[in-house]
Formats: sequence, C-alpha cells, structure tokens
Amino acid sequence: MSSKLNDAKVLYKTMAITPTVAIATSITSPALDMATVGNNQCFAEMIVGVPTGTETVFIGNIQESPNTTAASFTNVTAFSTVTSSTGANGVQLVSFQRKERFLRFSGTITGTTCNISLAVSIGGQKNEVT
Repeated sequence: MSSKLNDAKVLYKTMAITPTVAIATSITSPALDMATVGNNQCFAEMIVGVPTGTETVFIGNIQESPNTTAASFTNVTAFSTVTSSTGANGVQLVSFQRKERFLRFSGTITGTTCNISLAVSIGGQKNEVT
C-alpha cells in the first residue's frame, strides 16, 4: 500500500459532526449516503477535546441503516469510551465493514454539568478513481 499524499484522491470522506465547542447532551449526525464507497470497507475518525464536568462519560458509535429512517439505524462499531480522566484531546480511528448504504454517528454524554468538544468524519475508498 502506498503512503503518498496523492493517494488521498481515491478516498471519499465527509464530516459527520463538524467541530463544535460544547456538546452537553446526546448527539446524532445526519445520515450519510455511502453509495460511492467501493468495497464497503470504511473508516471513521473522532477528535475530542478535554471533557469537563464531574464523572463525564462519552460513548461514540458508528451506526448503519438501509435507509434514512432514524429508527432503523443499528450500531456497527464503537469508539473507545472517553471519560473525565482518560479523554484529554484525543484522536481515535476505527476501521469497519459496512453492510448497509447509510452511516451516521451517534454519541451520548453523561455526568454532572459536563460537556465535550467533538468532530467526527467518516470515509472509505471510492468505487473508481477519476
């Protein structure tokens, strides 16, 4: 596998959650249509800031669905749990095989007066290089 920067043009990558400053409740991204991803092999990147609050616990999941109906999404992979003591300015990357066309990010935060900065992107290799 090549590691040249030029290889990035064969990737399809989109933001699921744009960088934000204070997520204090659960968050769910819009559904992302992954039809242009070739072999269904995908990746997701989650960037988190320093969690604030007491006993903060943040759990992020990538979910999939055959359509955009909110109730039809199920978890396909999860990021490592971020807590008040373990989550200082971290980047996590997961790789997974999707079975359905649509993906989204879903995250929940618990604790007392807690919040977290967050950005999430999801991607995969395009069907063909143009």
